[in-house]
Amino acid sequence: MPTTSRESSGQVADLAGIRALATELSGQLALALGLSANTRSAYRRDFGRFAEFLAKSGHGRDILKATRRDILDFAEAGRAAGLAPTTLSRRLMALRTLYAWLLDEGAVSANPTEAVDRPKIPRHLPDFLTEEQTAALLAATDGDSPIAIRNRAMLELLYACGLRASELVALPTDGIDLSNATLRCIGKGGKDRVIPISQRAIAAVVRYIRDARPALEAGGVATALFLSARGGHQLTRASLWNIVVAAAVKAGLWGRVHPHTLRHCFASHLLSNGADIRPIQEMLGHADIATTQIYTHVDAARILEIHRKFHPRR
Repeated sequence: MPTTSRESSGQVADLAGIRALATELSGQLALALGLSANTRSAYRRDFGRFAEFLAKSGHGRDILKATRRDILDFAEAGRAAGLAPTTLSRRLMALRTLYAWLLDEGAVSANPTEAVDRPKIPRHLPDFLTEEQTAALLAATDGDSPIAIRNRAMLELLYACGLRASELVALPTDGIDLSNATLRCIGKGGKDRVIPISQRAIAAVVRYIRDARPALEAGGVATALFLSARGGHQLTRASLWNIVVAAAVKAGLWGRVHPHTLRHCFASHLLSNGADIRPIQEMLGHADIATTQIYTHVDAARILEIHRKFHPRR
């Protein structure tokens, strides 16, 4: 059963106590459900915002005594503040996860998020590049310096395996089996998956390990495969983002290009070249195939564009 370092039935005394309780609950939830550090951090912020809302709105209840009316008022306050439907939906999902766990643990008598609808989110097709644009993006990292060699290996892996940015930067040195051309990574929810690697990506990684990584180690002991320019330190997601954006600018790609773009390219290019959607789902690490099916819409949009452009009776 969840435990807290303060009495939860009384009124919240101060914001420091509110934040401490939100941090405590997010930590216990992350441990119980095996959540990633990024998810835990997001939940801590969302729980903290909700608890502060309860304190400031005059409801006089803490997060363990919230009602359905509190959830609805919290959502309405977010809408009034101009928050995007995606943000509101994410906050509600965080609270649903929390209260479902608390109910299961017997810490609350009811789930206040039940019968509260999530905001409708417009469906947007993922940003992705054509195969030619992707090749130009990868070529933009060409070079013989340790940093250039590292960047090429990272982008090749993002595209070859459809990795998330967090999965790439956390990839350990033993995460790649060069002899079998496979990669093992830990995805969302601590789920382990094995993904084949293309020969081009293998060649880029071998070159990085042989010619670049030793120069970046600088006596450090980092277990991550990809190291920062500071030496011996794991690369951050923010640094990876900047690397991809810089390569996109160099390649003359002025749209929205970021690490996740290469994940989208991985899926959409496989699909457009005839791959079955089920293996793509497995390689992406999607729990629900409905998440993967958005790439069928990407492919349909591409086909429609080609038809409109080239059909003689368009």
